[in-house]
Amino acid sequence: MDLFEYPELIPDVISDIIESYNEDADLYAENKRMLKEMNQHGYTFEYGLDGVPYDLRKMSENDCDDCGYDMGEGYVNCGASEDGVCPECGTEKI
Repeated sequence: MDLFEYPELIPDVISDIIESYNEDADLYAENKRMLKEMNQHGYTFEYGLDGVPYDLRKMSENDCDDCGYDMGEGYVNCGASEDGVCPECGTEKI
């Protein structure tokens, strides 16, 4: 469930982070900043080439602790290497 579509379910601390989003800034930098802040509170999201965030959710055990990338069960998903290194940030997970 994408919590961006259900704002009433979003915890206040996460709502505060979302409200700090600056659409006039570099969208990739803003998403990266916002993602890092949300990861510290156990939440993550994705964003596309258009810079629009989507799929806000609680982090799972398969998400990279450092960047929130969904590495999939056993850390094998969408380009995640078999050695458990996150393809987004390079953190070793195994």
